[in-house]
This record gives sequence, C-alpha cells and structure tokens, in this order.
Amino acid sequence: MFNKYTMNLQQLEYVLAVYEETNFSFAADKCFVSQSTLSTMIIKLEEELGVRIFDRRSKPVGVTQEGSIIIDKIKLILAGVYDLQEVVKEMKGDLSGLIRIGVIPTVAPYLMPLFLSRFVEQYKDIQLVVQELITESVLEKIENRTLDFGIASTPIDSRFSDVVSIPLYQEPFVLFDYSEREHAFPLHIKDVDREKLWLLAEGHCMRSQIQTLCAENQVQKNWSNVDYQAGGLDTLIRLVKKTGGLTLLPYLATLDFKDADLTKLYPFQSPNPTREICLLVHKNFVKKGILDVFKKEIIHTVSPLLNDFK
Repeated sequence: MFNKYTMNLQQLEYVLAVYEETNFSFAADKCFVSQSTLSTMIIKLEEELGVRIFDRRSKPVGVTQEGSIIIDKIKLILAGVYDLQEVVKEMKGDLSGLIRIGVIPTVAPYLMPLFLSRFVEQYKDIQLVVQELITESVLEKIENRTLDFGIASTPIDSRFSDVVSIPLYQEPFVLFDYSEREHAFPLHIKDVDREKLWLLAEGHCMRSQIQTLCAENQVQKNWSNVDYQAGGLDTLIRLVKKTGGLTLLPYLATLDFKDADLTKLYPFQSPNPTREICLLVHKNFVKKGILDVFKKEIIHTVSPLLNDFK
C-alpha cells in the first residue's frame, strides 16, 4: 500500500527557489510569498519526508547530502509538469509563454535585429529572453534545460548527446582585407595571407572554422609580439582596419558596411566557404509550435539576403 503524501507542487517550487537563491528571503521574493510562509511550507515538506533538505546554519544556505538527492528529483518532477503543461498548450495550438534563447556572438548582432521586432509584434504572447553565449555554454544550458533553444554553427560537439540540431541556412564567408594586397580572381581560400590573419579568441566556433578552412593552427601573426584574442567581430574588424590585416567574416556581418569597407570585401570562388547555422534544442523539447514559427521567421528573413549574395 502506498504512503499518502500531502506534498504539493508549490512546496517543490519553494525548495528549488531556495536552492537557486541560497537564501530564504530572496527565494520568498522570487516566489511572491512571505519568508515565513515559504519557510513553513518547506519545514512541513521536510517533516513529511523525514529528512532535512537544507542546512540552515550555513551562510549562504547549504544543502544536506540527502537534500541534494531530493533536489535532483524535484527538478525532474517540475520539468515533467512543465512539459505536460506545454504539451497541452501545443494540443490547443496555444503559442505563448517564456522562451529562453542562447545565440552565439558571431550570429546574434547580425541575425536577431533583422527579424526580432517583427516576430515579437506578430507573436505578442511569446516572451523572449535572449542571451549571447559561446557555443559550449549554449549546449550546456540546453542539456540542463535552462535554455529552451539556441542558435549556433555546426558541427556540434558529440559530448552533448541530448541536443538536436535543426539546419537554418548556409552562410558564406567573405574576405575582409585591408592589407592592400592585389587579389587574383576568382579568389581561393588558399590565397589568404595567413601572416596577416586575425582570428577570434579560443572558445569561439568561428575561430576553429577559419583555422580549418585556412589549414592554419597557430595564432595570428600581425605583430610578432602580440597575441590579441578578440572576443567579437567588431573588435576583429577594427583590428583589421588599423593594422592593415585581414580576416574572414560571415556575410550577414557585412550588411551594414559603409562604402569604404565594402571595397575591402572579396568573395571566394565557388564552392564558397560557408558555415551552417542551426537551431539547437533538447531532444525532449515540447514547444514544437513555437520552434516551428521561430525557424520559419528566420528562414523567411535570411533567404532573400543570401540570394542577393549569389
């Protein structure tokens, strides 16, 4: 015969809030209840289970050994309830709710402004929270379900076996060259002067992509006594212009270039070096309707721009 527990989802949410905030007062604020209400509900749960979840003597609030196991189970329970709610909404065709998105820095500034305002205007019941993160962080957060989906470049690290990639578009690279070197046409990737090549810092997938394209595994050599690991394309572009160097840029990053910089862009011969941009989701992701409209809006926005490149 099963024991009859009186615990409820609200108690589980309170426990998770304290775990995340490591503070009863902050957790109560997060849950929009008084601290005494939250504490009383958690104590009742602990008494019912017969174990202490939190070590209240430590500052910040700690978790007991038994509590750590219980919290892992609570996460699974609440995730299951959340998924159930979303499945029902999907069945009803309800496109609403909070969507947390992680986008890599070499995509976010150039893709998101193109369609975001139209998207939020068209889908007013969808609340978007967008973070710029390197690929590994996006993958980690999708696996632990703190992101709903991501936008990144393939290939995806096989360690993240719970993450599924959905292709969006193939984005060509162009050469951005301020070295004043004469270029033969059509330009081939092997013609890129590696001695003047600027790259992004380690951790950016575009760095390894360009290294692979150029068959070059060493850092850039613009100045023999400087190893400048740029954190974003804007810095990379400025370095190229000021040092008479060069780099490879994704095409969408060049759409707002002024005339002077446009004359420094050189397309490659066919087949052009490209990168595949994809949506990343957890294999158990249930908000298929929202995912589909997000994919549709991106492809609808980007396809004409890529056709113009051709």
